[in-house]
Amino acid sequence: MKRLKIFAASLLTAAVCGCHSYDIVQTNVFSDEDGNLVTVDYGRAEKDHVNTFISPMTGREMEFKSKLVVRVTLPDGDRYTAWQCMNFLRGGTMYKSDNEKWMFHASGLSCAVFRQTEEDLTKYREIYRGILCNSPERKKK
Repeated sequence: MKRLKIFAASLLTAAVCGCHSYDIVQTNVFSDEDGNLVTVDYGRAEKDHVNTFISPMTGREMEFKSKLVVRVTLPDGDRYTAWQCMNFLRGGTMYKSDNEKWMFHASGLSCAVFRQTEEDLTKYREIYRGILCNSPERKKK
């Protein structure tokens, strides 16, 4: 019975979150000034992932589609997946988790990790900033 409940919960999670398969194409490791490391696996999905944003010009919700995805592993071992989203910063590529708790910004040789604030769910606080320190080789399939 316990296995059936776990299986049912897994199916429900997959249905709610949406299963997206993607291939990791590159891994980068970033370091901050204290030596804390963040590992980022960059991937490309088979299908477009759709998220939304609010247009600053019209205030309307609009769609943003992309196949680009990252899997970010933080210094404490926590991990999240985020999809490319509309970027209102200058330069780089912004990614946001489906639960909107996390954002990741890659810009040249640097990155920043943002976490949603508890006080205002529309705002984010930078919790990590690092520079590229390693790009392990990937075996080609």
